[in-house]
Amino acid sequence: MNSHATSVSALTGKSVVGTCGEALGTIEDLIIDPGAGQVTHVIVRTGGVLGSTLGAHHHAIPFSALVPCSDGLRFRLDLSESELERLPQIIDGDYSSLSDPLSQRAVHYLLGMERSTT
Repeated sequence: MNSHATSVSALTGKSVVGTCGEALGTIEDLIIDPGAGQVTHVIVRTGGVLGSTLGAHHHAIPFSALVPCSDGLRFRLDLSESELERLPQIIDGDYSSLSDPLSQRAVHYLLGMERSTT
């Protein structure tokens, strides 16, 4: 991401596309680390019946893994739809997987990111 200030409302609702431009989901929420005062993850909603949340899945994606598209309307995530679906789900707002080293290792592995040592 760049260093320009952006509002939460400017990010929520943006489309997330995969490496081949396929639609993956929509940014639904942002997770902020209160100690660091920074956005650490975005919640990407995938699936759902006719655009609703019924049957949708939610995945916490490291904020640093998103790349803004040149059109300014979407973000790219270097994953396919099947890879995204293998990431741990956030269910009923339970963000405990964000502090689970095993879950985070799986996320970082699929995203090809080096795992933080913190």
